[in-house]
Amino acid sequence: MNAFLYMCCKTNASRAFHQAMASVRTDFLKYTQHDECNGFVVAATVGAKAILEDLTVLFTTHQVQDARSVNLWKQTPLHVAILGGHLPCIPLLATFDPRWFHVPDAYRALPTDYMMHLYPSHVEAWLRDMPSLPFIVNAITGNSLVHSLCTILPDNFSTLLRLLPTKLLSAVNHHGHTPAMMLVPRPGVRREHFHAMMQHGSSATTPATRTWWTQVDDQGHTVLHLALIHKLAWVLKLADLTAFRSFQLLHMAAELGLASAVTLLVQAGFSPLESLRSGATPSETSNSTIPIMLASTPSCVLELLRVETLAQLECVVELSRSSRRHGPSVYRVLHAMVIHVPLFDFVQSVALANPRVYLSSNCLFLQRFRKCLRLDVKLLQLSMHVAGVLKRMTGRTTLTIPSDDKLWTSIQQQSQRDDVDWNRPVTLYVVASKAVYLTTDDHMWKLLAMQLRQLGPHLFDMSLAFFSLLGKLLGHMVLVGQKLPQSVLPPLFLNTPAEFKPELAAAFKAGMDLVMGGGALDNWNGFERFALLHRVVFLLSFDQWKHSKVHYDAPFHPNHPTILNLWIVLENHLVPVEQLIWRLRCGQPFRITPAPIVGIVEKDVLGVPEDHSLDKLQLDVVLFLRGLRKQPIPTTDDGSSSVSAPPIRR
Repeated sequence: MNAFLYMCCKTNASRAFHQAMASVRTDFLKYTQHDECNGFVVAATVGAKAILEDLTVLFTTHQVQDARSVNLWKQTPLHVAILGGHLPCIPLLATFDPRWFHVPDAYRALPTDYMMHLYPSHVEAWLRDMPSLPFIVNAITGNSLVHSLCTILPDNFSTLLRLLPTKLLSAVNHHGHTPAMMLVPRPGVRREHFHAMMQHGSSATTPATRTWWTQVDDQGHTVLHLALIHKLAWVLKLADLTAFRSFQLLHMAAELGLASAVTLLVQAGFSPLESLRSGATPSETSNSTIPIMLASTPSCVLELLRVETLAQLECVVELSRSSRRHGPSVYRVLHAMVIHVPLFDFVQSVALANPRVYLSSNCLFLQRFRKCLRLDVKLLQLSMHVAGVLKRMTGRTTLTIPSDDKLWTSIQQQSQRDDVDWNRPVTLYVVASKAVYLTTDDHMWKLLAMQLRQLGPHLFDMSLAFFSLLGKLLGHMVLVGQKLPQSVLPPLFLNTPAEFKPELAAAFKAGMDLVMGGGALDNWNGFERFALLHRVVFLLSFDQWKHSKVHYDAPFHPNHPTILNLWIVLENHLVPVEQLIWRLRCGQPFRITPAPIVGIVEKDVLGVPEDHSLDKLQLDVVLFLRGLRKQPIPTTDDGSSSVSAPPIRR
């Protein structure tokens, strides 16, 4: 008989089942077949409402519960009726045993979860008809009905939310998540959802109900922390950010590379140095003390530096000194300043706006990391340094020279005298012509350049003492504002570190630093030092240089689309030429190579019009990248620069 009744439930044979009701025994609920569901669950699965009405008369709720009336997925008759779309059965089952609303299935889902997902338009009526429905809580997850609403995001989200108690906005599940925290990671989340929650929460009668913004989960995250993690910076615009000053939102936004979020927080008054003001010192804090040391993108560094610029830069210097573990973070900040043109330009504009602060010894950052400065700003910084050296000059040194052609030889011979000091004004007396020259005149440097050029390749066969003296002499030349009119020392020799004759270069730089003051030219690369020491114009035109001196690493070649676009950009002055490229590079080899890191040139960096496609390039000097700006430059007919000396553009 149990098998017959079971088949009646399975086939929805309600008349046959009703006729056999008198034969139903209590053990019927324990009878199952291969699907391990009893007749009650089977009747709910097929939507046999008439049979369910008979079963609710035959059995009590306790008998149904004791018989474990669930399927293989631990779904109750209410679950399966909802999943099967048998809406007329739902009120009957809900009335028969309201406890089924509280039973999660194997997927940890309550019947209300399926109702909201499948029939959101019907949930509104059920909420009105069943007053206890809004207070159902999932025993496994701790989710309330508002949690489910924020997870499912039905089309009538706002309508359903208004029917739920406001205190549920602050309810937390077993992970400490509020409904708003469940809302953030959903793919379809929009501003309208947050606006609905804010509007509903504003009607709360108790202040505690309105604190769902600042509640924290088990990991200490608020809604805004989760919004940052899921790249939803726009959520910050909706919240009252003044309530979040005790949370390190700025640190997280910088670490996640969300420049727009950093901008919003900075505009809201969040200080990048707040963690230091709270009493922490660089050695006491974990990871970093200030957001700039965590910033993962150049854009974030830029937005952070828009406020408290000098203080942040000085803090970076302090951190670099305090511990080696901050080294990678400092390098990341420096790397961002060098390769990201908007950030690079910002540093230049800040320095030029207040040179007495940023370019003097008051700003240790730009003293130590001069690679972050453009050449013209470096020259301004150097001029300020030189002015300080000149003020300290006392006395005068006089050298006697037999004749003009013995200038360098005589200087070498007399350099051992105790009274020869290249840190003071120097006068040359030429015995043959009885002429007196000052080192502030260019005559001496013409003679010196000519005599050094006459040595040819033998110049670099000289001793360390020779180059130490040459460094002192050229250091003095810089102090008096002169330059060599001929090319004597190649950029590779002047590089830091030198790529050509490193020992001789070290002796040369030591001599120069002795006169100019230690570290005056730190982070100047070879081409910048070349421009400082020489007044030279190469004779090759741009086209001659491009076709004879430019070399490519695979996959690039002269006809590669990227290379062709690069020349279009430069030749048509869509961006101006770096002040040194046309002169120092026109006549010297230049290599273009693909690379993933330093010196990447992209469309947004170049400011190239959208109709030009430019792949990523790495140029073998970052200096080339630094000079790419949207400004016109004067040119000659052959396309080369018409400026004969390193121009200073600000």
